[in-house]
Amino acid sequence: MKKIFAGLLWLAGSVLAFFAIFTVAILSSKEIATFAVNHCTEYHLTYSAWDGSLFGRSDVRNANLQIPQKEIVLNIKNIVLQAEWRELFKNGRLKLACELDDTVLSPLGGENSFFENAGNGNNSMDSITDALFDPGMKYDQITFTLMSSASNLKITNFKALSRDVRIEGNYSYFRENGDVDVDIKISFSSEMSEKFGEDILKHVLSPDKDGWYSTSIKYRGNPVILKAVYSFVLS
Repeated sequence: MKKIFAGLLWLAGSVLAFFAIFTVAILSSKEIATFAVNHCTEYHLTYSAWDGSLFGRSDVRNANLQIPQKEIVLNIKNIVLQAEWRELFKNGRLKLACELDDTVLSPLGGENSFFENAGNGNNSMDSITDALFDPGMKYDQITFTLMSSASNLKITNFKALSRDVRIEGNYSYFRENGDVDVDIKISFSSEMSEKFGEDILKHVLSPDKDGWYSTSIKYRGNPVILKAVYSFVLS
């Protein structure tokens, strides 16, 4: 149980932090963002069109983001960014509303590991990671609000919705001490839940009224300690 819980905590921060990093990267300008992502990170970003103004609404169409570490590509039909610059002048923080439509995960030299291993006793935390980032997974809509100030970085009202997966929650990173605050709920359809092993079904996922199965995670503290615990219990 400790192994599963520690893994879920680490996974929760990783899922939300990934979208925070991506959004901050594309906020600067389309030229700067593309250069920064392609030359300063391990990701590779392309798109067919980028319209609008960063001082209001921006629309990015047919974005393609390669993530070599996960061996997947995010193919995003449309990204909408709505900056609220009054927050910057009034409260000293940047506020950005984000919406990603039709995000499809495609393999990048990898296999569909979750469904490939289905039925073989998916009791490890890797099976939950594989389910969320599984090549072929389509998130119909991903929405969240990002707020950044001198003291912290926050993602609020995060929602990622697909046919078989729902991710909802909030994430905060505190710059002074490096702590994180994670409050997240991960839900799986009954069909996908059947593919997990008995240990996860028994100790992690709980049935919801709508027939789905979910787990909630809350954690505030040092992510370095969390990663150390995660690495220890999985060793």
